[in-house]
Formats: sequence, structure tokens, C-alpha cells
Amino acid sequence: MFNKFNGGMLTGAEIEKQIKKGGIFIDPYDPSCINPNSYNLKLHPQLLVYKRGSEDNRANIIPTTRTINLNSNQHILDTGNYRGYPECPYLESTQLDPIDMKKDNETIELEIPEEGLILQPGVLYIGRTVERTVTEKFIPMINGRSSGGRLGMSIHICAGFGDIGFNGTWTLEITVVEPLIVYPNIEIAQVCFFTPYGSTKRQYRGRYYGQEDATPSRFHRGKITY
Repeated sequence: MFNKFNGGMLTGAEIEKQIKKGGIFIDPYDPSCINPNSYNLKLHPQLLVYKRGSEDNRANIIPTTRTINLNSNQHILDTGNYRGYPECPYLESTQLDPIDMKKDNETIELEIPEEGLILQPGVLYIGRTVERTVTEKFIPMINGRSSGGRLGMSIHICAGFGDIGFNGTWTLEITVVEPLIVYPNIEIAQVCFFTPYGSTKRQYRGRYYGQEDATPSRFHRGKITY
């Protein structure tokens, strides 16, 4: 017998309703972040970049106070202001050693200052949302916001869907197509929620359950079976 699927994406009004009922938990919660069918999430100042093997290569991704002058054809590095902005930390991504999927790769922790941090093409930045979300009833999905996408920024590479039962902050795999200044606590992403079809007894308890800090890959730990 054919069963009609009555699920779909929750509207903003329904997200707000479910937050009040306890079907969705967002902390901290800000009613002004509710959209027509999503909720805006903010960028925490903590970022990670993967450390590389040699000291010479590690030095290439340690932040400095240099800026890029995009007005020059040679893209000259200088120490002046960047189009009226104060000096911002700069990361260089050339000649980096590869990351090994089967190893526990070390990371360097950065903090986005109030005056902004320049993100560089060719570098993967592991970030996190300010908010922690929990739902044992709906399927969460995170995506970038249009305004960030129009500036060439992506907030995830492939991990857009969450799982029912996930509890934690959202890890962001941030990349940019050209140098971009970002700031702490900007509304960088949006989460939406879908009604599942079928039993929801099997809840997520995987490698990233309960994460709070920006969390690098745990691929090397192996898959957790339910």
C-alpha cells in the first residue's frame, strides 16, 4: 500500500513553536535569528588550521600582521591598511605538506579578533558555531548564507546534513575563493529542520556527539557502530 509522505521543511514559525515546545533546542537562542524557514547561526572566534610536517612549512600558516594589496598586479604583501581596514592577521598557504586521512593530524588554534581575520584561498579553516543545537525529532541541515556565498565563502565542504539526536555545536569547514576578512559572531550559517519519514528510535551517538570546540577530523578513529 502506498504511504503518502507528509513531511517537509519546517517554517520559521514552526521552528519557533518547536523551540518553545522542546522539540528543538538552540543555545543561545535569539528570536531575531528566525528566518522564513531557517535559523541563523553565528561564527565563534575559534578557528583551527592543520599543522604541517616541517618547521619551515608550519611557519607558512602561522598568522602575522601582514595584509594583501589587491590593487597591485603582483599582489604585493605590505604592512599598510587593507582598503581602510586596520591590519589583520594573514595566513600564507603555499608549499604545504599533505594531510593524512588515517592519522590524527595536529592543528594550530587561531582566534578571530574583533578587527577581523583575513582568510586565504587554499587553506581549510575548521570553525564552529556559537550555538549548540539538539533535536531528537527532526533532521537538521546546515548551509551557508547567501550573503557569504556572494563573497566567495563556503561554510561546509560535504557535511551539510546532521543526524537526528545530534547534540553539539556545528563544525564549519570554511574555505574562500579569494582573500576575505571575517569577524567573530557574524551570522555565517543557517540551520533548517526536516520532518523524518519512519522511526526515529535510532539516535546519533557518533564520533562528534557532544562536541563544543572546533573539531578536526576523527576519521582515524574508525566508525562507531550503533
